[in-house]
Amino acid sequence: MFEINIRSDIEKAKRQFSELSGQKMHLGIARAINHTLGKAKTEASRQIRQEYNMKAGSVKEALDVIKTDRIKMTGYIRANAKLIAARHFAPKQTKKGVSIKILKSGPRKLIKSAFMATMPNGGFGVFARGRAAGNEFKFRHHREVRAHKGHKYNGYWRPKADDLDVNNIKTVSAYGAFMNERVMRGVAERVQQDFPQRVMHELGRLTK
Repeated sequence: MFEINIRSDIEKAKRQFSELSGQKMHLGIARAINHTLGKAKTEASRQIRQEYNMKAGSVKEALDVIKTDRIKMTGYIRANAKLIAARHFAPKQTKKGVSIKILKSGPRKLIKSAFMATMPNGGFGVFARGRAAGNEFKFRHHREVRAHKGHKYNGYWRPKADDLDVNNIKTVSAYGAFMNERVMRGVAERVQQDFPQRVMHELGRLTK
C-alpha cells in the first residue's frame, strides 16, 4: 500500500489553532483530508490517462474515495483490482491476432490468435480460446480431458474432451495503473500541495 504522510502538516495546523477544542480540531482535519482525497482522485485519473490509453469514464468507475471522519482520521483511495477488457485499448484486427495499445507512449502489443467480434447481445470485445487464470489469460489450442467432467455410461463416469471455450480477453487492472510510479508521484505531489492549505482553511472556519 502506498501512503502519503501528512502528519507534519497536521501538527503545524494544531499549533497554529491551539485554541480549538479537540472535537473541532478533528472535525476540521477530517474535512481537509476528505477534500484533498477528492482532488487526489481527480489527479490520479489524469495521471493514469497520461500513461495509459484509458477513457476517463473507465478510470473514474475504478477509483473509489474512502472518506474519513473525526474518529478514524484516516482516508484513502481504493483502486479496483479487476482486469480491464482488451476492447478498451484501441484494438485492431490483424492476420496474426489483435493488437492493442495499453501505454500511450509504448508500442502496440499483439495478442496472437485473438479475434474481434460483436456478440448476439450487441456487446463488442476481443476474444480468444482459453480462460482467465488469475492475472493471466491461458490460451488453449487443443482439447483437454478432465477426469471429473464427463458423462455416465453403463454406470461409470467417462471423461470427455473439454471444449475449447471462447472468452473475453482482459489485460491490466486499474490498481496496476494506479500503482505506477509516475502516477503515484503525481498524486503525492498534489496531496502535498493541497492539504496544508486546506487544513488551515477548514480549521480557520471553525474559529469563527
